[in-house]
Amino acid sequence: MGDKEQTIHLGEVLDSSDPGDAVGSRFRYQYAYAAFNALRCVTTPEKVRSVICENHEDFIIEEASGKYVAVQVKTRELRLDPLRLTDSPVLKALAKFCRLDANYPGQIDRFDFSTNHRFWNDKESHQNLPWVVNQLQEKPTVKGLRATSEKRIAVQKVAAQAELNQEDAAKTLSRVLLNARDEPITNIERTLLAAIWELGTVSDWTYPKLLLLANDLIALAQNASSLGLGKGQADLYAAGGGFNQALAASTLAGKKLDGEAVQRAISERADNADEPLILDGLLGVGDLPVDLRKMVQKLAAGGVQKVRIDHLEDLVRSFQSLELRWARKHSLARARTQRQDILARVMTDCVEAVAAAEGAPEPYGANMYTDLLQKLRERADREDGKLHGCTPEHLLGAAGLLTEQCKVWWSPRFSLMEEGGE
Repeated sequence: MGDKEQTIHLGEVLDSSDPGDAVGSRFRYQYAYAAFNALRCVTTPEKVRSVICENHEDFIIEEASGKYVAVQVKTRELRLDPLRLTDSPVLKALAKFCRLDANYPGQIDRFDFSTNHRFWNDKESHQNLPWVVNQLQEKPTVKGLRATSEKRIAVQKVAAQAELNQEDAAKTLSRVLLNARDEPITNIERTLLAAIWELGTVSDWTYPKLLLLANDLIALAQNASSLGLGKGQADLYAAGGGFNQALAASTLAGKKLDGEAVQRAISERADNADEPLILDGLLGVGDLPVDLRKMVQKLAAGGVQKVRIDHLEDLVRSFQSLELRWARKHSLARARTQRQDILARVMTDCVEAVAAAEGAPEPYGANMYTDLLQKLRERADREDGKLHGCTPEHLLGAAGLLTEQCKVWWSPRFSLMEEGGE
């Protein structure tokens, strides 16, 4: 008999032709951008009153002055060509700005056109949106320009798309702000994490808890963009009231994110104990912090005292917080480089501490802890100024991370619970 034909299971085959996940990531970029601005309702309430999602534009920002900022978000894979004014999505977005301005004259202060990509800027042309906007900011009119003027051609295309006159379109376009961030779509979530960390009330939170709050805020923006009802639902069935009016009011309330909603999300997360980290998609796999079950098991097997284990858990969180400060001060790329530099230096001392301890009677973890701490203190004295602001305690926290990564053991190796061994 020949080999049995192998069955290919549907759930074990990746469909590379399905674009749904890419579409989802683009929408998530928009929700994260809205969450960024919702945070401003808490950090700068004197400037921002609320963010209203998927209402007239991708979202509009209600300023404390009573005026609005209309926001369009366009995403594109970085491998694709830069955005041109004549690209259909760009032209439609600009036309929508113009129509909104015409429908609500004097109410909109600025029009924000944001993208993770770049704008085409090779030459002075009607396709060069940054150049066109700059020209209109200097002189918001096309009066007197020849029909062959690149500036006039650009305004004419937008005006035709909006079905408005060219002068009105020119005035709207002169108030457009272009934000081209030239970043992978997922970068915005990492930056949102750093922005959240700047809130004074969460500065001592663990890394996993900050990740969960970031996801909470993105979920708020997603819900506000998805026709959810807000306050006023009881009025839908109020006798003598108007159902349609009550439904419109409740739908609008469901689209709005304000300081109260953001603060409630922060408070709810603050009241919860740290939860298992399950948000694999929030950061790249290499950037995800770890829980410390492996580290605790290894230290306990080595006979390290509980008070030291508890302290080392705190030091790991402290090192993770330092990483966030590096990212906020410099960049995520530099923060990762500095992290790897510290881990490499600490690994050298860990190897020496393990080598010295392995010949001692078991359990030897407590003696190894004392030896390693001494080595790290000596390194901090010897390399002062080269450790990116790390104290000996930060270095010990880095040793805890190396332990969690199974690069350092505090006893002979054994099978870890819930992991099935190495």
